[in-house]
Amino acid sequence: MRDVKAPSADSVAAVRRLANGYQVTQALHVLVRLGIPDRLARGPRSSADLAAETNAHEPSLYRLLRAVAALGVLNEMDGHRFALTELGEALRSDVPGNLAGWTEFVGRPYHWSAWARLLEGVMTGEHAFRLEHGMSVWEYRQQHPDELAIFNRAMNSATSTISPGVVAGYDFSTAATVVDVGGGGGLLLTEILKANPRARGVLFDLPGTVKDAQAFVSGSGVDDRCELVAGDFFKTVPSGADVYILKSILHDWYDQEASAILRTVRAAVPPDGVLLVIEQMIPGPNEGAPAKFGDLNMMVAAGGRERTREEWEELFAGAGWRLEDVRPAATRSGWGRSPHRLQLRGHLSVMNPDVRYTRPGQELPRGDAVKVFDLRPDYGLMVVGLRAARRLQVDRLIEVVGRQRSEPGHGLSAQGFEVPGHQAAADLACYGIGGVFRDAGAEVGAVRLHVSPLRVCGH
Repeated sequence: MRDVKAPSADSVAAVRRLANGYQVTQALHVLVRLGIPDRLARGPRSSADLAAETNAHEPSLYRLLRAVAALGVLNEMDGHRFALTELGEALRSDVPGNLAGWTEFVGRPYHWSAWARLLEGVMTGEHAFRLEHGMSVWEYRQQHPDELAIFNRAMNSATSTISPGVVAGYDFSTAATVVDVGGGGGLLLTEILKANPRARGVLFDLPGTVKDAQAFVSGSGVDDRCELVAGDFFKTVPSGADVYILKSILHDWYDQEASAILRTVRAAVPPDGVLLVIEQMIPGPNEGAPAKFGDLNMMVAAGGRERTREEWEELFAGAGWRLEDVRPAATRSGWGRSPHRLQLRGHLSVMNPDVRYTRPGQELPRGDAVKVFDLRPDYGLMVVGLRAARRLQVDRLIEVVGRQRSEPGHGLSAQGFEVPGHQAAADLACYGIGGVFRDAGAEVGAVRLHVSPLRVCGH
């Protein structure tokens, strides 16, 4: 019998942080519900001032703000005054790519009570949300318009982290019409239309969602080119468009229902049409926590699932599609989603990002579709192409600058998107690179990654 050793103090502390994660979720949820980040947008304010403005109990509010400041979301100053940090800026509702809507949603009581049935769901295979509420999450939100509105804001919040990558990563310039099937609040479609002034769009979703999206689309500046259509994607979708989009739709359903959605879209797409599916992809063992916890959330809340590459292949093939391409879609969300953009046409070819190393000055074979990131000279170049996926050795990527917390202006630049240095613990798959930064707490400084020109043999 082997000796059983007590876990290290660091291990105990790490597990305690994981187990107490619910406290952080609720603290941030309340912070956003009270509008604290927005109220601090113009500068520091005291807890007494904020309590008077929100009609909150000042001593209790101060304790909340103090705890959140210990996480680095706020900065506590003299006189019970608080200011936003770079992290806290991400919770303002008026900044691009914010997570205010998402943070408001994940703390909602109806959502949390479903998670309380996780054990029962694991033991029986039953849908936890239905066990708790006696109906599907979609039925529940249709019956509770206030919760539907909060959920739609959350989806817009999540979409804002990937929409720049989708808009930049796919050429919509030849598309006369784009249909966003299950397009929710309309953020992705309106961003596509803003970048492609000749295109027209159709936002297709359930009646309640379409009604909720009207105000956002009306204020988007492209409402004259964006039609809102209510319907049910299990029955029919608008036909004849050049590009169809399914973003964060298929993961809400198990294979039978997901296949039915794909078949409905298949019937509407013309022979030269394209379907873009934007979803997470489950990676290999012991990695990809965002995707795998996203899968757990699908099991609890929606009754659906995230999928591996092979499972996506099988699903598409069974519904009459063949997969042409799989690419990462850049996002600024650290934990959030690490989505891939799947382009479906008429044949099957599954591709994932390939991560390889070359030495400085080494020439690359002609024809490779790659991006080259110039690291420190002794690390050589990191080349990202479209070949079979491999994991990146993280220690060959990180360059720590200083021994203090990151300051604004430093950060990781990945595929043209600036990622604050404090997100160094993020899953790099979110940025289309691969690999994971391991958080070293206060020891992590800025991380620098510079784009280098591509040298192709014979050019």
